[in-house]
Amino acid sequence: MPRKNPPKLTKEKTDEIGCLLMDLGFDAGEYKIFPNTHFARNMKFYEKEVNSDRFWYPPLVTTWKRDPKTQKRIEKVPNSKRPANLHQIIPTHLIQRKDGGDLTADFRTNEGAMILRLLDVLYETTTQFHDWWWSGRIHLDKRNFHWLRQPDLEVLYKDAFSVWSTWAPAVKQVFLNCCFNFSRSITYEWDYERFTFLYICIDAIWWIAEKQYGVKNMIGKKSGGHANRMNAILEHLNLHENKDIVKKIVDVRSELFHEGLWGRENPMSGRYGEEYHAMRYLHEIVRCCILRIIGIQSSFVRSNWEGYMGWYLWN
Repeated sequence: MPRKNPPKLTKEKTDEIGCLLMDLGFDAGEYKIFPNTHFARNMKFYEKEVNSDRFWYPPLVTTWKRDPKTQKRIEKVPNSKRPANLHQIIPTHLIQRKDGGDLTADFRTNEGAMILRLLDVLYETTTQFHDWWWSGRIHLDKRNFHWLRQPDLEVLYKDAFSVWSTWAPAVKQVFLNCCFNFSRSITYEWDYERFTFLYICIDAIWWIAEKQYGVKNMIGKKSGGHANRMNAILEHLNLHENKDIVKKIVDVRSELFHEGLWGRENPMSGRYGEEYHAMRYLHEIVRCCILRIIGIQSSFVRSNWEGYMGWYLWN
């Protein structure tokens, strides 16, 4: 998670996050999340600023010459206006402990990170602490924030924390990075870029499945072969399986990673064919795997991922 400053280490009772486009509070394990006092005002900002493609883009910035002593601006550098490399979100919600205690010094890199990164997967967005930084555009589709009701979220986080608490720090870090890369994949416009980050995710899920659960020994499959890996993950997690689609995904991966080809053409050729569907299938597989491996039991997670059905079937 890009940031200009080191993680906050001071103990506080409340932290602030964004962007959740829902006037909803819910419990997440030992924590409660609820809209901040400026929620209505900040929602108006997002409604105004989010593009019609449902992405919020970095603000435009200009480079200035400054006085070396006072650091006051002197004049603009010509032709220097551009989208900001890093920008901060507008906070919408607060996080507190349900018992009223202080947040621990490692909250933002441990349980707080898990809460936010899981929200990224659930709502296909990017949540962030109010004073941390983000690079690139953020997916903010208001429709996505209506799929899950408060009871669904609270059961989901109860199950997730019961699994999270059993994991070693290294496993937790791989899981967080997996969620982070899933969120990053959505920010890219070219299909081959999205596919690349999604494949990073499926490799991370394999690492967790093998290291934490010994998948290759449990189901008698060798770890070699990318198709074997993905099929083993789906089998172990009791998810929908389709070996033909898995083979196609792996074939697309091999052409892209080893030959730089996307549909036997240049990756930026704009091709819209089987490779696009391979990316979409992989998106659904990764999303289901992330939720299932952290303990989510919903029938939606185990449903047929071939139809790109979306979150509205959760209930």
